Amino acid sequence: MELSRQIGKGRVLWRYDPIVLNDSLIIDFHKLQFERLCQKLAPFTASVTISFVEVQTHQGYSFPDADGIELNIISTRLFEGRLIDA
Repeated sequence: MELSRQIGKGRVLWRYDPIVLNDSLIIDFHKLQFERLCQKLAPFTASVTISFVEVQTHQGYSFPDADGIELNIISTRLFEGRLIDA
């Protein structure tokens, strides 16, 4: 918050990532959390980067404890209400 006051709202970015979807972390959970954070941070920033974990079995980064499941991070940046592929 102090940084936003010092350098300006347009120069402060925040991240909501990685978004993992599973049986307990459903899209409605993320929507609620994201909206709550947006409301709190709106006075201090105009840009957010979000990314989703995409589970793949043929390429990407292999998690050592994930029984061979490989993950790719898909990033998307929201800037003043517009989606931009990162």
